[in-house]
Amino acid sequence: MRAARIPTQGFNAIVVRGVETPRDSCPIVSVKSTVPEVYFDRQRYESLKGADLHEFFIGMLEEGLKKCAMHHEIPTEFLFSSIREFREGGYKNEWVHHKKLFRPHGIRTELRCCLTMSEFRLTFAATKKGGVIYEKCIFETKPDEICFAHKFKEVKLLDDNFVVVAAFADPLFSLPLADLLDT
Repeated sequence: MRAARIPTQGFNAIVVRGVETPRDSCPIVSVKSTVPEVYFDRQRYESLKGADLHEFFIGMLEEGLKKCAMHHEIPTEFLFSSIREFREGGYKNEWVHHKKLFRPHGIRTELRCCLTMSEFRLTFAATKKGGVIYEKCIFETKPDEICFAHKFKEVKLLDDNFVVVAAFADPLFSLPLADLLDT
């Protein structure tokens, strides 16, 4: 909701929490999130794999959104449409976090994110005249935003090196510009 810039009243995220005994309420907590609770069936969860596991979580998400809509005004049509697109796209959660054209060199860089049930991957890619000239996975971690969100922000050209920088962390990756000029 935050990324889509959808106006809401008092919160900027919906965090569906799976619990054994869900409450009927849908409170807004201190981090400006509303938290609908839904039933989490641990036995069923442990027996599922692949697309069945995706559908298990989507079912919980849909139930949580319906519960949230009973307490707060939310864009249910947009959210359910997004879930349909995710399902039809093969459950892929991939996006370009940052892209930048370094015009004097004709090189475009991208930070590509891929989030699965088992991992998060960040790939640095560089293209020139529409063709890929460099592509490398530069960071892998657990599939939890707390583990990766602070690690990267953008690509900068510093001292003739492409550097993946973060707001509050050391540079994550560096690649000499010269390595890409010869390609």
